[in-house]
Amino acid sequence: MVGTSGKSAYQKTVFREGTVKRREEIQMENLYYACLYDVLKRPSQHAERRAALNHFKAKIVKLHNARLARGHTELRTQDIFQEERMSLFHLIKQRQQRGQREISEMHDRDHGCHTSARDILRVFSEHMRSKYRLVQADEDSVSTMLEAGYGCVPDS
Repeated sequence: MVGTSGKSAYQKTVFREGTVKRREEIQMENLYYACLYDVLKRPSQHAERRAALNHFKAKIVKLHNARLARGHTELRTQDIFQEERMSLFHLIKQRQQRGQREISEMHDRDHGCHTSARDILRVFSEHMRSKYRLVQADEDSVSTMLEAGYGCVPDS
């Protein structure tokens, strides 16, 4: 059973990680657009330019599709009106989707299985912290990156 404090801490963690992820996606999208404009400004052969433009366009489309796919499952359940009679298919589908969103157990790095809400939250937050930890870089690598032409990520 999940207590209210564990549930609210979990929700805060999920919201915080979602906010960070959305901010990084926006920055990545802006970087791709900056790269597109840089390719357009650069004098180059038509085939090279077209290949580079298609490359960055594909990356932007992939970001948009991933964003739409995340929201699509939530929108489907909201499209069904209360007055509308739900068929057996819709009821089964809705129950399956609800079951897929619930996390009943989680495995940590040591392959230990955790089933309590507190342990699941702890394993999840440890994973997210390790995934989005600061990246160590030396000064030579940073100067090499700056010399490549991309000094900063554009503002959103």
